[in-house]
Amino acid sequence: MASKDTGIVYVANRDEGTVTYLNAATGEYAFGTLMDSTFVVGVEPVALVLARELGILFVANRGDGTVTLLDAVDGSYVYDTLSASTVGVGVEPRAVAVNPEDEVVYVANYGEDTVTYLKARTGEYLYGTLAASTFAVGGGPAGVAVDPAAGVVAVSNELDGTVTLLDGVTGAPARGSLAASTVATGSMPGPAVFFDLTATNASDRNFYVANAGDGTVTIIDRYFLSVASFPSGTPGTVSATAVPEQGAFAYPLRMVDRDAGSLWGCRTAGRIGISAFSPVHRPAFLAVNPAANLLYVAGVGSRWGVAY
Repeated sequence: MASKDTGIVYVANRDEGTVTYLNAATGEYAFGTLMDSTFVVGVEPVALVLARELGILFVANRGDGTVTLLDAVDGSYVYDTLSASTVGVGVEPRAVAVNPEDEVVYVANYGEDTVTYLKARTGEYLYGTLAASTFAVGGGPAGVAVDPAAGVVAVSNELDGTVTLLDGVTGAPARGSLAASTVATGSMPGPAVFFDLTATNASDRNFYVANAGDGTVTIIDRYFLSVASFPSGTPGTVSATAVPEQGAFAYPLRMVDRDAGSLWGCRTAGRIGISAFSPVHRPAFLAVNPAANLLYVAGVGSRWGVAY
């Protein structure tokens, strides 16, 4: 991951349990050499998030169920030593996200179907203990996204093809119960991304989820007013069905062209042009460009590509 604030690219080296800092402008080692720019963390680091205002890099270590806190500028341990700067979370943490508004870090524990809440400022458990700060979600949580203004967290559950919405501070299910707060997506949903379009439409505060197992992307309104999935590999058009009793709005959706790739507008998920990129196979990662109103879909597997 990269930060324009620090001018550094952070690379998690899973097999050696380290994180390397690179100069974002040049790609060179941030501190001259590989050795001086690489810092030991836990076992199998697989996910990173930067608390920008606090200058802390949180590293989720899948192999030993921990999170390590590093200084985002110089790579030093926040509490002087590796052991003091590492906190235990759940089994096999796979994803991590931060809410800058509430200063909470969310860690998705894939191996035990939970999410752990940490204080972003200190790395301590939000509610004093691991048990009190850990909340149940769906099967195999592999991604976390947050709507900071609303304080809503979206957890992608890879094993059961769902997304669970939680309150970003209390950890309670956003709609009263876990069942009511969990919505079906496509197969093997990956990390969600949040996109706020309220400047142009007050209804447009949505989570987008790439489903690697069936080649689709799901749009989830944070209030569950509208949920829709659309293929990322077959030409055509489909509209989502609104939920009348909730006043939902329908989404006109256009599917990505399998052979040419397509350009997507985030608000309506409409195809707005043909790109020269390869088709998306097994879409697994998403990113948004608010200024251009675009959703980027990256695929993995036998054919690589990005749909715009």
